[in-house]
Amino acid sequence: MNHHSNTNPIARLTRQVSFAYLLCLLAGFALLGLFSEFTRFLPWLSGSGAILLFQLWRFRRAAVEEHRITGSPPARLGLANRITLLRGILLAFLGGMVFLPEINTPLKIFAGVLYSLAALADYADGFVARRRRETSRIGERLDGEFDALGILLVPLLGVKFGQLPLSYLLVSAAYYLFQAGIWLRRRREKPVFPLIPSDFRRMLAAFQMGFLAVILFPVYRPPATTIAAYVFMTPFLLMFLHDWLTVSGWLRPESAFYRNMMRWVFVPLQEGLPLLFRVLCVAIVSGPALQKFLDYSGQVAFFREIGVGYPGFMVIAVGIIELLTVLLILLGIAGRIAALSLMFVMGAAIMFAELNWGNGIILISTIGLVILGSGRFSLWAPEETFLRRRAGGDEG
Repeated sequence: MNHHSNTNPIARLTRQVSFAYLLCLLAGFALLGLFSEFTRFLPWLSGSGAILLFQLWRFRRAAVEEHRITGSPPARLGLANRITLLRGILLAFLGGMVFLPEINTPLKIFAGVLYSLAALADYADGFVARRRRETSRIGERLDGEFDALGILLVPLLGVKFGQLPLSYLLVSAAYYLFQAGIWLRRRREKPVFPLIPSDFRRMLAAFQMGFLAVILFPVYRPPATTIAAYVFMTPFLLMFLHDWLTVSGWLRPESAFYRNMMRWVFVPLQEGLPLLFRVLCVAIVSGPALQKFLDYSGQVAFFREIGVGYPGFMVIAVGIIELLTVLLILLGIAGRIAALSLMFVMGAAIMFAELNWGNGIILISTIGLVILGSGRFSLWAPEETFLRRRAGGDEG
């Protein structure tokens, strides 16, 4: 029996991953000792340990499933899968913070760094897998599950930090409710229809990760983060609703109804909303941006009054950014990048000054442009190629 265990590739890989997880858990616990007394982080240790045990169970199940489907067990992990497992460790460290009773500013920054590294690892594992031809069922399964785990854990932290509204936890629940629904249909022997591959679905997930990485850092705060949360979560949840209606057979992509819905509802919205957002950005931002140069002394006094450091420099810098981004948005040149830059400026304006109808509309419009792109009549959109290309693969 001992000999069989030593020669079983799945058991051997599981032991290797278990040992790596244990070492990293202890190293993480030691690292947290730099922030405060070790006893304070015992809830983190138990929480992160439980998440790693869950990941280990999912890893073994994925390995067994690959063995069942391909007929041969995975003999080695490969670099891409190791990066995926590293991402899982970072997410477990992050999830452990949910169990801490209090989290100070240095720990919030640490949480932001952890999730940012996890997001980079998400890009890196796909890039490495395709470039080194290491794509595997086990890697794809773990990649999807870790995506869902991140979107489960980070909103919990965002709510705990006071950065996100409680309703954003619908984003956390969406994937697991979707998978539970599929499992229930199969258990009842009802058909589960396939989803059509979608670039937009992948981009929405990436935008969620980017937004969540930003809100973990204690830079922006409500109401800016609350508005952003609702705008980012709406298309994400609508996509899950669309996917559920598809897999359950209520929407049939091959049907005339579906094609007409796409033609008369989705396409006009996808093309019309970016134009509306661009017009709003130009109409609302141009005047205040020019005012920063036409009434420089008054703007400096206002910036000083609301507590902005280096007010003279900041008036010029913000004015230039606003004018440049508005021009790029108007012409449709790198529209998503320009909108992203203006979005950060509007978020800061809401924080330092106050929320009003103007900066609120611009925050919503810029997020809409980041998600949808600048649409028709755009001169140049180089970011589209990057967004639609799978890491390490070809476009589309």
